[in-house]
Amino acid sequence: MSTPEMVMDPVLDTPASQRVDTKLEIVVLPVSDVDRAKHFYEKLGWRLDAEFAEAETFRILQFTPPGSSASIIFGKGVTQAAPGSAQGLYLIVSDIEAARNELVRRGVKVSEVFHGASGVYAGTDEPFLFGTHRASGPDPDRGSYRSYASFKDPDGNGWLFQEVTTRLPGRIDANETRFASVADLAAALRRASVAHGKHEQRSGVIDLCVEHLGSAMIVGLVGDLEGLVLGALWVEHRHRAGRSRRSPVAAEGHRPGSRVVTSWSIQWLPSGSLSEAYDA
Repeated sequence: MSTPEMVMDPVLDTPASQRVDTKLEIVVLPVSDVDRAKHFYEKLGWRLDAEFAEAETFRILQFTPPGSSASIIFGKGVTQAAPGSAQGLYLIVSDIEAARNELVRRGVKVSEVFHGASGVYAGTDEPFLFGTHRASGPDPDRGSYRSYASFKDPDGNGWLFQEVTTRLPGRIDANETRFASVADLAAALRRASVAHGKHEQRSGVIDLCVEHLGSAMIVGLVGDLEGLVLGALWVEHRHRAGRSRRSPVAAEGHRPGSRVVTSWSIQWLPSGSLSEAYDA
């Protein structure tokens, strides 16, 4: 009697447009006291999305950190993991000191800001991405991914802030990039503005044309709990006049090298209306 031959389906390369998104949506936290955990995450200022209970055997709560696409769930009857066993949960922030100060203001115990010492990975500290040695203070060069602060919930589940200001190459798909909050979008636009300003300094050419959106109004749909609202976003943008014949600054007779400042601010607008906050 012959053994049936196993036939494997060929692996096919799937075009990006046909790929199915697999987004990290939920992290389940094991807790021993649901009400105590609820109070703690409310204290953090996280949004309570849902709370369900069924008799005495099942209860579930979902919280979402500000600006996050992923949420946490905890409760009764949702996991067999030991309370406090969830460790190394990273919250990405654009300003590590501001994020830490906000928790302190809310009465949450949080570590001092720390970073990984160059070339030193072994130590006696609690582990993080750069080993078990925590050097005091933010990264001296304020490098992206390099500065941290940590805190725990009442059961000991461990969280870390990580400051990320610039993503490494390949971490962002230009065709799929989404911003979870106005703050994230504003920060990205400000970084782009700074980078473009450096480009202008190197090239000696100032770009103030409509097609360069660094100084143009950006309108987008911003989601909130009540639905979609129309938001208008402006970012602070500074230019130095250059030698470009295309530059309205040069056309208006400003001396090359003179400083021209355009200041933009963020405003929320009701759907269907539009106004501009501009100070030249």
